[in-house]
Amino acid sequence: MDRFVIIVPFNNPVHWPADYNLQTCYALAAQGHHVLAILWAEPKTLRTIVSDLLHGRSYRFIFRKRRVTFIQVVHFLPFPRFRLINTANQLINVWLIRLFLWLCYLQHLRMLWIFSPEFAFLSRFFGPSFFVVYDCVEYFSSVDPQLHKKIKQNEFRLIHTADLVAVNSKTLFDLYRTTRPDIALVPQGFALDAFTSSETAAKRRLPFPTDKPVIGYVGGMNFRLDFSLLHELVGHCKNYSFVFVGPRQIHPVDTGLNTMGHIQRLLAQRNVHWIDVQPRKTLAYLMRAFDVALIPYDIRQEFNRFCFPMKILEYFYLGKPVVSTPIQELIRLSPFVSIASNASEFHRQIRDILKNGWSKQLQKKQRQFAIDNSWENKIEKIFSHLEKRTFHE
Repeated sequence: MDRFVIIVPFNNPVHWPADYNLQTCYALAAQGHHVLAILWAEPKTLRTIVSDLLHGRSYRFIFRKRRVTFIQVVHFLPFPRFRLINTANQLINVWLIRLFLWLCYLQHLRMLWIFSPEFAFLSRFFGPSFFVVYDCVEYFSSVDPQLHKKIKQNEFRLIHTADLVAVNSKTLFDLYRTTRPDIALVPQGFALDAFTSSETAAKRRLPFPTDKPVIGYVGGMNFRLDFSLLHELVGHCKNYSFVFVGPRQIHPVDTGLNTMGHIQRLLAQRNVHWIDVQPRKTLAYLMRAFDVALIPYDIRQEFNRFCFPMKILEYFYLGKPVVSTPIQELIRLSPFVSIASNASEFHRQIRDILKNGWSKQLQKKQRQFAIDNSWENKIEKIFSHLEKRTFHE
C-alpha cells in the first residue's frame, strides 16, 4: 500500500467526546502514513497568541503526538465573523499548510481526508494534486433552515467531487447511494486498544451509589438529548440511579432551546449523578458498573434520527444491554438494542432487562460486533477501496 501525507481538517475540538477526527488520525499514522491534523475547529487569533506569550504561557503552532502532526489554525486578520475576512484567513492557512508540505513532503502522494461538508471548499483550495476522501460519519443537518440549506449544498458538491465517499452505517448508505452509486460502506470505528487496556486498570471507588440499579449514559449533555423523556423517566423511576458521564455543552443551535436549564433541572434530581468528561480507561471502568445503558436522543432532529452513535460500540464491547430512542441504525441492531419511544416504554424495557438478565451469549456477540468495527478495520476497508481506484499524482 502506498504511503500518503494525509491532511485531516478537524470539524470538532481535539478532546470532543465523539473524537472520530482524532481516532482516525491515530489509526492512519499507525499504518505508516504522514498525518497532519489541522485544528480548524479551534482557531487562535493573533490577539490571543500575543496575550498568551505576554503572560508567559508557552505556545506551539506545530506539535506531535502518537506520530500525528497537529497544526494550529490562526486567524491572522481581525473580525473573522465577516465572510470576506474569514475567507482570507482560510486562504492564508491553506497557503501556509501547502508551504509546509512543499518543505517537508514534496515527493509524497497527497490526500485530503474530510469529515464535514463545511470543508468542501478545501478540495478546491488545495487543488487536483490531492486525492479527496469524504468520510461521512454523520447525517449533517441543522434546525436553522438557511444553515441546513448551506450544509446540503456543500455536501452535494463534496459527494460529487470527492474521489471516494465512505459511510459508516447502512442508514447513510441507503440515503446517499442514489446520489453516489459507488459509495463505500465501512465499519464505524471503535477505540479497541483503549478498552482492552482498561481491563487491567486498577479498581477505584465509584463516584456514584450502586445499591440501586445503575442506568447510565455516556456522552455530551447537549441539545441532542430528549429532555422531556428524561425528566419524566427520572421522575418516575426513583428506585434507579441515573448516571450521566460527559461534558455539559452549549451549541450555537441552542438558541431558544434552554438546554442548560434542562441540564440543571435534570441534575438537580436526587437519583441523578453527573461525572464530567473522563479518559477512556476511566470511562470503561465507570461503564462496567452500568446495569443498563441509554441512548436517549431526540429523534425529531434529523441529525439524531439518522446517526450511528459511537457510544453504542463502547456499550457493546462491555456487554451492556442498551435502551434507545428509535434511531434508524439502532433499530437494525435488535436484540442488542431495545427501542423505546417514550418514558413509559423506556421504563418497561429497563424493568424487563433487569428482571430477565442479559445472557452471556448476547454479550459475546455484542463484543465481537464492536471488535469488527475497530478503527483499524475501518481504515483497512477504506484503503481496500482506494487501491481499486486511480490516485492523482
